[in-house]
Amino acid sequence: MLTVECGIYLLINKCINSFNTFGNFSTHLVLAMAALFSEPS
Repeated sequence: MLTVECGIYLLINKCINSFNTFGNFSTHLVLAMAALFSEPS
């Protein structure tokens, strides 16, 4: 059980590293939109 969870964690970590640049861009985009919508017009 522990080995399977470790393998899944490593797989997810590998995917995160692969899409690291896109992830950072998405995060900044979401934060920017959240800040834009949270400000009173």
